[in-house]
Amino acid sequence: GPISVAVYAPGSDLEDSIDAILYYRDCTNSSLVRDLATFHIYFDLSHIPAQVPRQDSLLHKRPNCLLPEGLTNTITYKKRMELVYPVNVARNIARVTASSHFIFPSDIELYPSPHLIPEFLAMIRRNEKKMPKNQPRVFVNSIFEIAANHSLPSTKAELIILMESNTVIPFHKHVCPQCHK
Repeated sequence: GPISVAVYAPGSDLEDSIDAILYYRDCTNSSLVRDLATFHIYFDLSHIPAQVPRQDSLLHKRPNCLLPEGLTNTITYKKRMELVYPVNVARNIARVTASSHFIFPSDIELYPSPHLIPEFLAMIRRNEKKMPKNQPRVFVNSIFEIAANHSLPSTKAELIILMESNTVIPFHKHVCPQCHK
């Protein structure tokens, strides 16, 4: 399905972020990014880039299809300035700007189950009469942490076995145990 991506680009990270977006959108062998992703760039008022291009100028900017320097340079403005990544701001920007009816908030390091979208939509169709359109619903999707170097489970049965062996645990179980009660 469509993806709404919020990109934090303070200071001089803006130009590298734009180059990286254009590279993945126009220079790779797949049209998935171009066809399915929308990008929403944001930064702190106290870290405004020296030059912020007008939106319409970005529509005509052509990518340089060499791997952008920003993808190999690990010394970003954010890192140099020791800025904290505003994850909740990013999530809210991506959510508000999403161009679809259903929204699945997810961070970049989270992997949804295979076939999640068609299975979710099938569940909605099966229960459509129980869900009046004028009453918004929230569907909770549990997330888990898995031990390093372990394969992801592909079924619920495999997930249960991995949980019983503590190879998989609820997300942040040790960071916030009271959140799981």
